Amino acid sequence: MQQKTSFTNTMRWRIAWLAAVWALFYGCAAWPVSEPVSVGDAVAVDYVCRIAEGAILATTREAVIKDEAEQLSHAFVPFRAYQPEQFTIGAYRSPWQGPDLHPLREEIAFRLAGRLQGLRYGRRHHLALASAPIEGLPEQERTITFAVTYPLEKERTLPVQQFEQIVGKPPAVGEILFEDKPVQWEVIEALPDSVTVRFRVKQSHAVKMPEGPAVIRDQGEHFEVTVDARVGQLVRVGPYVGQVSAVEQGRFTADFSHPFGGRELACEVVVQRAPASERDVEQAVRQAPDGL
Repeated sequence: MQQKTSFTNTMRWRIAWLAAVWALFYGCAAWPVSEPVSVGDAVAVDYVCRIAEGAILATTREAVIKDEAEQLSHAFVPFRAYQPEQFTIGAYRSPWQGPDLHPLREEIAFRLAGRLQGLRYGRRHHLALASAPIEGLPEQERTITFAVTYPLEKERTLPVQQFEQIVGKPPAVGEILFEDKPVQWEVIEALPDSVTVRFRVKQSHAVKMPEGPAVIRDQGEHFEVTVDARVGQLVRVGPYVGQVSAVEQGRFTADFSHPFGGRELACEVVVQRAPASERDVEQAVRQAPDGL
């Protein structure tokens, strides 16, 4: 009986030791959620950043954008991969060496890095995030001029990988995608390396385009897009956000020298300790007492 009790106690101790090692590397038990963020901490940060109207401009949380109750800005573009931003407090430096355009995601991470010290782990924090205009950028490098009205092709061919990143699954000929959206996709051809889709748009339907609110009309061989461009309105081109600086004679100009498009972002932020690599965990397990 004594031998059985001794064996049981030994196993309990070993299991507890392994649990402590796991928690140490993954931040579950070794680091209380009430502990403040400090210089030198490796952190993982999730955020939801909104513009003044409450619409989401950027987020690391994929579940948020799938919530039908949430409103997405017309300048919102889905990330290719949804995961927390990771960096070390006090060691994150500007990735830009000189005058250059700042992608939205990188600018948010850079501005957050300087605001997290002292916040509590595991809690939701509300931060007002601002960026500064980029100085020294020539006008031709920071502005783009668009036509207020422009043609949109009815069919488009894109690489399979890009299609699957956007849609989230392999193509199937005949399938109608985004049926709940103003602009729907019909897969008309699926080859090993490319997919061709046909756009379907309701006649004279108002839609959100990256350049702003717009109306799309069917003109037979192509669609015609008319953007309701207004000064101060956000514009999205790839990873960059700008704002309309001028509208005249059927054209409008967007200035990208302000990474947040001249807006202050209201961000909900949750900070966790960054998980250690699997190699670190494996090394700790190998150093466990004999027989663990």
